[in-house]
Amino acid sequence: MADPSNKDAPLANADKEEHILDNLVQMWTAEHNQQVELWNQRQRVKALLTEEAEGVRLAQEREAQRLIDNEAERERVDLEKKKLNINDFNDKVEVRNIIIPHPSQYALLKLKNFKFVELWYFSPEGCRETAKSSSSTMEDTFGISKVDDIITM
Repeated sequence: MADPSNKDAPLANADKEEHILDNLVQMWTAEHNQQVELWNQRQRVKALLTEEAEGVRLAQEREAQRLIDNEAERERVDLEKKKLNINDFNDKVEVRNIIIPHPSQYALLKLKNFKFVELWYFSPEGCRETAKSSSSTMEDTFGISKVDDIITM
């Protein structure tokens, strides 16, 4: 390989101005082409990096959306589990024409509060007694009315 310090400048041997101008144009063109190629390479790398970053961002968004959808699905399933299920309606079953007696509210309240309740309240006799005493008749009720500026019962 030759010693670079022995090389002459390209314009040093040029005799004519035209030849010097051509050499300058060639040198500028070569340097310009190198700069354009370098710039194009940088733009391709930048585009690849941008495309990769966009791909990563889209993947993260899809993952976040999937997590949100999964959570919403779990909440929906939980709500469906908590909903009361109503039994199917059977139109072939006849409705009874009697009312089944129930224990008194007094007995149910004591039971709810975990207090002692005599079993009589839950027997058929106790339920019938509750049904008799809980119904009111017109004879047992009072009403207030106004007749000629006089309030009566």
